[in-house]
Formats: sequence, C-alpha cells, structure tokens
Amino acid sequence: MRRFPTGLLVAAVAVLVVAAAVDAFRNGSEPSRRAPAEASVAPERAAAVSGLRAAGATGTLVYSDEGCRLHALRLPSLRAAAASRIQRCEPHVPTGGIGAFDGDVVWAGLGAGVVQVVLSKEELSRAVRRSTGLEGPFRAVQAVPLGQERIAALLTDSEGLDRIFAVVEDERVVVAFARWELGSAGVLRPSPRGTYVALIERENGAVSVFTRDGEPVALPQGVTDPYAIAWSPDERWTALATRASVYVFATEDPDGRLIRIPVSARDLDWTADELLGAAAALREAGLRGVLTYADDDCRLRALTLPDLADHPASSERQCRLTGLVARRFGQPVGDPQRILVARCRSGRIELSELGGPILSRAPGCVPAWRPDGTLTAVRNGELVSLFPTRVLLSRAGLARELGGDFGIVEAAWLSQTTVAAVVRATPPSATPDLLAVFRARRLVARPAAFGTGMSGLRVSPEGNFAAARSSRGAIVLDGEGRRVRLPVGVRALSWSPDEAWIVATRGDEIVFFPFDEPSSPGIRLPLVARDLVWR
Repeated sequence: MRRFPTGLLVAAVAVLVVAAAVDAFRNGSEPSRRAPAEASVAPERAAAVSGLRAAGATGTLVYSDEGCRLHALRLPSLRAAAASRIQRCEPHVPTGGIGAFDGDVVWAGLGAGVVQVVLSKEELSRAVRRSTGLEGPFRAVQAVPLGQERIAALLTDSEGLDRIFAVVEDERVVVAFARWELGSAGVLRPSPRGTYVALIERENGAVSVFTRDGEPVALPQGVTDPYAIAWSPDERWTALATRASVYVFATEDPDGRLIRIPVSARDLDWTADELLGAAAALREAGLRGVLTYADDDCRLRALTLPDLADHPASSERQCRLTGLVARRFGQPVGDPQRILVARCRSGRIELSELGGPILSRAPGCVPAWRPDGTLTAVRNGELVSLFPTRVLLSRAGLARELGGDFGIVEAAWLSQTTVAAVVRATPPSATPDLLAVFRARRLVARPAAFGTGMSGLRVSPEGNFAAARSSRGAIVLDGEGRRVRLPVGVRALSWSPDEAWIVATRGDEIVFFPFDEPSSPGIRLPLVARDLVWR
C-alpha cells in the first residue's frame, strides 16, 4: 500500500472473511447493489479466477453473509471449501491473548488461569501524557498486538470524553492521536504480521488503515464505503469489502488492478491453504480453545481453534511455557474475583495480585496451587507450603519412600492430597530422573524412570494425569502412578479442557489426537513448536 506522510489516526484490522462468486473489475467503480443475474456472474467469475491466478493470490477466503452464515472459497480457483456451520456475524479478533481488562493492557495467552499485565492504566496514562500533554487518566478499552514489540490500543478518559489511539512500545508512545471521535462500532484489527493496523467503523461504513508507525495508508480510490478488511497471510494482498462487493488488490499497489468479487460479505478472513484441511478436521472433531506455543525461535504464538487464526501471543521469548501460575478467588460467580499470580525470580517466589504490586516473597521456586488455594513451592529439594511455611514432603520422606537420597525438582497437584513430582538423585548421578505420584506423603506406585533432565511438569485440567518431558521425550502418569501410552516421538504435550484430546509436538509438526487412541494418525499441523499449552 502507498503511504502518505500525514498524521491522523490509527487502528487495527484482523479479519474474518470474504467471497463467493467473483469477477475482475478494472475501472474500480462500485456496481449496483442488486445481485447480478446468474448469466452475468459466470463470465465475471471466470475473469476473477483469471485475475487471481495471474496475480498469484492463493489461500482461502472465508466470509460471513448477511445471515451470519460462514462460507469459504479457495484462491485462485474460487471453488467452495468447507466452512464452519456455526453462525458468526463478527470475526474472531486474533490478538494472541493481548487485550484490555479493567483498563490495563494484559496478556492471557496461556488461558484464563495465567495472566499478566503488559501495560497498566497508570503506565499508559504517563506515556500518553508525555506524548500529547493530556492529563487523563486513561484506560484501555481495546488492545491488539502489532508484531512482537508493539501494541495498538484505543484509550478513553474516565468520563469517556477524550478518546485516543496510540501505538506503544516498551512504555513509549510511538504515535498517538487525541480527541478522535470514535463511534460505538469502532474496532481495531491488526494484519497477520503486524505491519498494518486498521480501524473499522461499521456504522459509518469506514475503514482507515495505518502502518505500525502510525502512517496513514492509501486504499483504492474506486472503492467507496468499505466496512471490512482482510490481508493474505503474507500481507502481499488485501481484501476490502463493501456492501455489494469484495475487492482484492496488491497491498503495495492500491491504484493497480482491482479484482472484484460481487458478493455481500458482512465480514472476512484470509487463511493459508495448508491449514485449511486441519481446521476442517478440528471443527469436525468439535475442538475449541486457544493453543499457545513457543516456535523454534522461542517466540510465542497463539492459534484459535478450530479456525487456526494465527497471531503473536507475547513480546517475551519463552522456550518453555511453565513457571507462572495464577488462581482466581471469589465465589459465587458474580462476586468480584481476585486473581493472584505467583512466579519464581532469582530463587524466590513472588506473589502479587493481577496488575498490582508484590504482596509477599518467600524462598523457593516452581510455584503450584493446591485445590484449596494453598500456594506451594520447591525449596532445597522439599515440597513446602507458603504463607505460612510448612514442609509437606521432606527429603527424609523421599528417602523412606524411594530408598535413596533424592530431592524434588518440580511438583504439581493432582488433587488436595495427591501430588506429582519430578525427583532427582542427590548428588546428581547417572541415575535417571523419576516421575512419581504421592498421596498423603506416601508413594502410590513405583516411580517411572524416563531419561535424564526431566522437567516441564504439568497436570491435566481435571487433575487426572501428570506429564513431564526428558531426554527421551514425554511421559504421562495417571493419578495412580500408572504409565499412559503415548504416540512415538512426542516431545511436549497439553490436554484439551475436557482431557479427551492431547496436542503434542512431534518432529517438525504439532499433532492433535484422541487421548484414548494414541495410535491414531491424529490431526497434523505443519508447525515447529518447542512447547505448547491448550486452554
């Protein structure tokens, strides 16, 4: 897209969808809103296919119609593809867990149980004050990621009078536009790689696009009243929807050829073909949630299931998705909930409220919550409860149960009285690490030896299984300490919320398979991952 050196506003766009019947349109004028006759659609469709093929535009366009039914077309052939039967008028906004909560910009990429404040409302207010001179205070009402480092946010003051769009990086405002009139339908959407961000105002029929540096981006002059937008996965192509058509054009050449799709698309999305079959299989299996994974460079990504919308999950790099635990307090539902977050830093557990200061510190690492809300940690090879401190599983107890000198490396709770632990001989020797299950301080079954360097202990959502990984791959035990069969080659794994499915890393792919059918071929994604979590 051509860039203009003027400052105005900024916003974001993600996308959900597009087309169904198509044609190439060279002069860019908007056609009549009346649906064309079937005889006229055929040559227009052929022209569109020819134009898309010549342009090299590929992937799948998914769109919702006025009845909120989803449709999909393969590019460049425009052949119909499988789409979800779920009625959905508005697209899922891929944010990788970045969003606004209680005025703060937060990250919840590992699910509802793991959250952290990325930028507090106080930090946002200070940054905006330095950039615009406006006093505030300001609160975030929407936030989306722009790649790994930047965040685009819509802010409002306490009275809702001042509305600001800002692009922020490391508590520094890159660009901000103040006192911008934002309609109730205003929505921020980012492009797949965060190069662009758009603001969609459906009530006014307006789409404004900006670069991640806040520079306005030109749209085709022949397209009037656009109200939805989508980018191809590589951002080379843009799809722009009006009330009567969808236009496809080269992102960097908005005044070039327009390929017009004469359909009424309420919203649109553009996905890669290689994931379409997997998305259809996940949809058929009824799988839902968010899969967060660390890629080969330890960058966090998130996939929304079953559609596999891909987006950055956090600017932080993490090779292992463990070490931060949170717990919600407050019953019944409807009462204010208190979210406490525990993490290990420099050999000490730090306990804080979400978005708040540190409440307490205590020696230890590997924090874990027991079902009754007790926070536990590993300290000097023993399992202890914190605040107040009490030893729950001592080294002497380990020696009695295991018949040797061992220390706990990691621990996680399956139930109020049952805990899974990775234990290691002390001093370290050639003895393999052990994965053991204890109940009321007693070993429930012979521990499982499985390679060296065992770590990454995690428990399934309902507490029925525990898993860890070692030099030999992944290992799973049930609550009675019995080994659970896994597919060959699995390195890291996580469970679906109902524990019926497992998702695992294997070689250069991610595989979903039914937990009780480890020999099934599974549903495969061509993605390299070091670790993953399904929420």
